[in-house]
Amino acid sequence: MNEGDDDMNEIQEQTQVRAPWVFGARDNRHRGVEVENDGTLLTTAQAIQQGGLDWMVDLRDPITNDEDAIEALDWRQVVKVEDVLTDGQMVREFRTLGMVKGRYTVLQNREAFAFFDRATLEGAAIIKAVGHLDHGRVVWAVAQRPETIELYPGELIYQNMVLVTAHDGSHAAKVMFAPYRPSTGTMLGVKSHRRLRTEVRVRHTKSIDEKMLDLHNVLAAETGYFERWRAALLGDEGQDNGYKQRIVTDDQIRKVVNGLFPSQKKLDEDGNKVEVVSGKAEKARQLIQDRIEEQAARAQKAYADAGQQAPNGTTQLDVFLGVSEYIDKDRTVRNEGNNWAASTFGTGANMRQKAFDLIAGI
Repeated sequence: MNEGDDDMNEIQEQTQVRAPWVFGARDNRHRGVEVENDGTLLTTAQAIQQGGLDWMVDLRDPITNDEDAIEALDWRQVVKVEDVLTDGQMVREFRTLGMVKGRYTVLQNREAFAFFDRATLEGAAIIKAVGHLDHGRVVWAVAQRPETIELYPGELIYQNMVLVTAHDGSHAAKVMFAPYRPSTGTMLGVKSHRRLRTEVRVRHTKSIDEKMLDLHNVLAAETGYFERWRAALLGDEGQDNGYKQRIVTDDQIRKVVNGLFPSQKKLDEDGNKVEVVSGKAEKARQLIQDRIEEQAARAQKAYADAGQQAPNGTTQLDVFLGVSEYIDKDRTVRNEGNNWAASTFGTGANMRQKAFDLIAGI
């Protein structure tokens, strides 16, 4: 075996690496790779290469052998072009990622995230992991800022950003803000909120000046997001008005839990409307209740270990963290890849947003 074969084997093995703290996929449809960073500067292009995401994307005219097919005017086929090691030989594979129309411009993975390199070079963030969803239709990278937030003694939150680009025409490049709890491996971000700008879309441009403007807008919005998120959970400086300080009753906890899995109105034998809770909803409610109790006990112990006075009861923060634990650990995910993907991009983030609003209203 020559040196080139060794390099190819290393690349193949590397692209199969799982990053359990951020991604739990078990097949090649969804993949996450924790990149190695030994303190040296790591650009997005280097991270993409480490993660085996430096394949190319091409636009082609749709091709079919169906004689009865209708001509797809103005439509183009987005194709992933990748060299894959198969039985000791490099084989070029093609996979359709989507169909696009009009003046769609292909943006390669390296190009999509290149605007962020200034942030990594200046130490504003470090690329921690890269990956893709659905064989490459969506490509992502997780960047982490050096600043942390302490929810209670010893419980730190990392200020993460998820860089995302899509090759199926669903959206342009964007950056999502994602608080991450390393002690439990839990996402804490919400998907959308009228008071919290949770993402920034990035223009497809090659202008250096406009790239710098994009980066400035992303970092400014990210800073604003985490300041507001911190204020909501921990309270404004000098004021006890955050989730951390507010004690909740058992009835208020049930109101949040039941709001996440509400009863359904059905007709009984006499035609009267009655509220019915399904077995699935009842089980989910109990799991969330258990998670909230575990979280409250965890927080009380952390205060005691630190020699600090703990809140006199379960707090709104305990409820939010308990719900987040349920979403990431207990919730069954279908057709969304895995819990991390759903928690970051999909229905899990929506549920966490709903919990955030329900808690604010009690």
